[in-house]
Amino acid sequence: MKKHSVALIQHYYGTLPNYFPLWLKSAGYNSNFDFMIFTDIDFSGYNVPSNVHVIPMTFDEMKARIARHIDYDFICDTPYKACDYILLYGLYSKIT
Repeated sequence: MKKHSVALIQHYYGTLPNYFPLWLKSAGYNSNFDFMIFTDIDFSGYNVPSNVHVIPMTFDEMKARIARHIDYDFICDTPYKACDYILLYGLYSKIT
């Protein structure tokens, strides 16, 4: 992975929107940024630019990895509610 000063970390579970190929193309043009997507979606059918890094991970795996790094009960029932823990996303760099 090429290291840049800015990395955007996101999780995505569910169905990708129909405009996702356009987002990938746009991300590719922003080569000064790294995009890290934690997901259980198969990206093999997409043209993924070199600055977009797909990290295969189920929602349960994501929850377990975060829970190992915090000292309270990590309760998150749906991927949508994971945004409540956005401040913990910095831990991803320690868990990949």
